[in-house]
Amino acid sequence: MKTKFWEGAVDEELEKSTEKFGENHSNHESYAILAEEVEEFEEEMADIRRCLDISWTLTRKNLDTGLLKALDSMSEAAEKANTELIQVGAMIKKWKNFLNSKK
Repeated sequence: MKTKFWEGAVDEELEKSTEKFGENHSNHESYAILAEEVEEFEEEMADIRRCLDISWTLTRKNLDTGLLKALDSMSEAAEKANTELIQVGAMIKKWKNFLNSKK
């Protein structure tokens, strides 16, 4: 289910990307750009997982020390992951635009 927020964020990112880099010129280029964005998203998700694991370790040991820092780091990674995921959506749409332009 698409939401107005998602579509708006993806369209805005697509517009920025197209202004800065132009249209995609091949499936190979489209794949490489999308793969890079997916990898960046996965890196942020790995940071979230690392922070979650730290939070669980501290929680099991009943240690509040360090927990706020872990949660702050997790929140920061989540925000970055959100940005990366919007970029993934934009690059999917950019690739689809390339394919549609070939018709």
